[in-house]
Amino acid sequence: LIQEINEVRLHDDDSVVEHNSYPDVVSYDDVSGKQLDTSKVMLARSDEMAYFKKHRVYRKVPISLCYEIAGTGPIDTRWIDINKGDTLNPNYRSRLVAKEIKRSNSSTPDMFAATPPIEALRFIMSCAASQKGSKRKKIIMSNDVRRAYFYAPSVRRVFIKIPDEDFEEGDEEMCAELDFSMYGTRDAAHNWEIEYTNFLTGVGFVSGTASPCHFQHPGRGIDLVVHG
Repeated sequence: LIQEINEVRLHDDDSVVEHNSYPDVVSYDDVSGKQLDTSKVMLARSDEMAYFKKHRVYRKVPISLCYEIAGTGPIDTRWIDINKGDTLNPNYRSRLVAKEIKRSNSSTPDMFAATPPIEALRFIMSCAASQKGSKRKKIIMSNDVRRAYFYAPSVRRVFIKIPDEDFEEGDEEMCAELDFSMYGTRDAAHNWEIEYTNFLTGVGFVSGTASPCHFQHPGRGIDLVVHG
């Protein structure tokens, strides 16, 4: 189905595939539970798979390697489909996630990722409001890293089943090993925290002691909070 959608796009980027073109495919919004337009879902999934290939999130390896390293079969995946808009102004988003289920109640430090306290945001607002004595005007900027986990290298060997959309002839005895973190894996948020911390400290920021999500650049007078 993804291949058929892409072939249509090559001829007309603005074309709309009729819903009844895929009578056997039914999709529902993972948040609202409402039935979604199948053609728009397939386009959203096509975009997601394009990001997977662009970032080289995984590479195909023999499935025997998964059993040798992990001691079990590859992790299954599923699609999360959401219309972030409404009926009149649809904004379909699809995300392929791993279904790595927590097998024990014990938590380990290598799976932990910090979240900033509300006081961190209040501090940013206070700094911006305190203009007296400042050499230059302070402003507030909000940034979003799209598909952030795809920028974080996988620190352990994780194997997933090859998505149907990328399954090719000869892949029957193959699986996919992650080179970068994937949504749905237990340590993805932790890996992302390591990645953005290394990047920010590498360009002159100092990590906070009260919260590792708060950073300050002494030379440029910038305060920053990351909500990962």
